[in-house]
Amino acid sequence: MKNISSREIALLAGLASLSAVVQLIHLGYQSPQWGMWIDVVAVSWIMAFFLFGIRASLIVSLLGALIITLFAPDTWLGASMKWVATFPMYGSLFAYMKIAKKEIAD
Repeated sequence: MKNISSREIALLAGLASLSAVVQLIHLGYQSPQWGMWIDVVAVSWIMAFFLFGIRASLIVSLLGALIITLFAPDTWLGASMKWVATFPMYGSLFAYMKIAKKEIAD
């Protein structure tokens, strides 16, 4: 398991904070039928996967969910539901890469 460089830590923190800012300003669309927000919070979580892999994506998503839990009005429930809805996205990408024996180019 490789160590995380300072460049990678800075980028991961930036992506996590970007997801929190997008959540706090509610950049997205609220469905009129049931009031659910369709937003772009998870975009930075998936970007972390494409940039650095599954480990970085998990770090960014957990940090982003923690920040959303602390500052968003829907607290832990909204953050956990965003995480649960997004994990299959980068989880399936990771599974595909393992099955196809492909690597993310650095």
